[in-house]
This record gives sequence, C-alpha cells and structure tokens, in this order.
Amino acid sequence: MPLYNEDETEENHSDDKNNLLPTVKTLLPVRNRKLKRLENELREQQLILLNLKERLRTGEEKLSAFREEYKKCLEEFSLYHTGVVLLQEQLHQVLRKESRIREKLLEQEKENYETVIEIDSKETFIEEMKKEIQPLLREIEKLDYLMNEQDF
Repeated sequence: MPLYNEDETEENHSDDKNNLLPTVKTLLPVRNRKLKRLENELREQQLILLNLKERLRTGEEKLSAFREEYKKCLEEFSLYHTGVVLLQEQLHQVLRKESRIREKLLEQEKENYETVIEIDSKETFIEEMKKEIQPLLREIEKLDYLMNEQDF
C-alpha cells in the first residue's frame, strides 16, 4: 500500500503553486525595479570611470609637458649660468621660475596619483555592483519562469 495518495499530492502541489502566485506577483516588479535602479547606477558609475580615465590621460600629457619644461629650465640654467656671476636679483628670478615649474610638476603628479586611486576605487565599486546584479538577474529569471509556468 502506498504511503501517500497520488491525488492528494497533486492537490497539495496545485495549492502550493496557487499560494505562490501572490508572492511571485509581488516580488517580480520589486526585483525588476531594483534591477533597473542598479543598472542605471552602474551606467552612471561606468561613465564616471571613463571621465576619470580621460582626466588621467590628460594629466599624464600635462605631466609630460611639465617634465620637459622643468628639464629645459634646468638645462638653460646650467648652460647659461654655470660659472657666471649673477646679480642676486637675477639668481632669485631664475630660482623662482624653477620653483614654479617644479611646483606645477609636483602638483600634477599628485593629481594623477589621486586620479589613479579614484579609478581603482571606481573599478572595484563597479565590480561589486556587477556581483550584486548577477544574483538579481537569476532571481528575476526564476520568478519569470514561475509566472510563465502558471500562465498567470
């Protein structure tokens, strides 16, 4: 003699599916809204990342130009003023120019370094968002399947 009645099992299964209907109907739109919100935020973050990378590229170009300018400044000083007696004011003027160029160079290096850190942080954040989106997509697929299976 069987331990369970086949009719009772089908009936219980049907009741379970009917009990699932309100939950699925409630969860699916909520999950879809969350997915849209996350996808929008992901696109925004990716755009920010692109802008940061462009800022870094521009910063690298500026840094290269500042390095060349600084090198030129040092070469000029060395070429024209080595072994030459300068008036104190001329010497201060040359040193101020070198100092300004060096400060621009150091400031650009600092800005580029901070941009690299921002890029790394943004890339990590984007990867975390993608990890959050994947299970949500799977959950939505499952809910869609349940809805379609029941022909709700």
